[in-house]
Amino acid sequence: MFTITVIIPTYNRAHLITRAIKSVLNQTNSNWELIIVDDGSKDNTKEVIIPYLKDYRIKYFFRENQGVCSARNYGASSASGEFLIFLDSDDVLLNKSLSVFNNYIDNNPSSEVILGGIKVVNQQQQKEEIAIPNSSQKIPGFLAGSFCINKILFNSLDGYDVNLNYSENTDLILRIIKSKAKLFYLNDIVLIYNKSCKNQTNNRSENIYQAAIYILEKHKEIFNSDKKIKALYLGVAAHNALKLKNKTIALRLNHQAFLTHPTLKRLLKYVVYSINFNR
Repeated sequence: MFTITVIIPTYNRAHLITRAIKSVLNQTNSNWELIIVDDGSKDNTKEVIIPYLKDYRIKYFFRENQGVCSARNYGASSASGEFLIFLDSDDVLLNKSLSVFNNYIDNNPSSEVILGGIKVVNQQQQKEEIAIPNSSQKIPGFLAGSFCINKILFNSLDGYDVNLNYSENTDLILRIIKSKAKLFYLNDIVLIYNKSCKNQTNNRSENIYQAAIYILEKHKEIFNSDKKIKALYLGVAAHNALKLKNKTIALRLNHQAFLTHPTLKRLLKYVVYSINFNR
């Protein structure tokens, strides 16, 4: 039995997925399973992946397009590993990542969720940032590929919420927090997150706006206990509502954000939104 199953959902990423696959093949720890879920790609993704299927540890599934959350859940349902790592097809694991996770699991049998560090790379802006999670964060940074989760726990949470097209990892970590599962933090960087490769779709602002509103309602008990974070999410929703030219909604949400956590910065934003509203 494999300790860890890595799940890569992909859609029309034939030009990128090879490096994600190679980042798993190049691991210093060989005790892994890789499941690739092709979510209805219309490019030559399948042809790119076929040569890798000679490795018995790699499995490939093709299905009609149903979205990244559904694809991840499908991969999890086919996984034989005790733990799961969800890796986006445009990101890469560091060579030692699975060894780091495996060593921690071996030394801490009660592990349920293990969070590692991230190197954020933006090739277009030639910038790099390092993000290391820690226990002082109310809602820790939680990106696919940066965490390892026990499969039993993941299934008990009903996996990813297929209603979301954005912020699905935030929703998952909030449900993990509610479940009182044990979170363990590593100082090691385990993931290279390629920010410049992320899809900037035409409906991105709509997805962010809808996700923020959905998560605020779904997890209102958490946000009501932390006004600063609630105001942050209201601000995100307001910003994207303004991008969508929904000025009335943007103004209302920004006013809510200010009332929730009054700061000078939020007051100034509200003034700016009010000026924009009257133009």
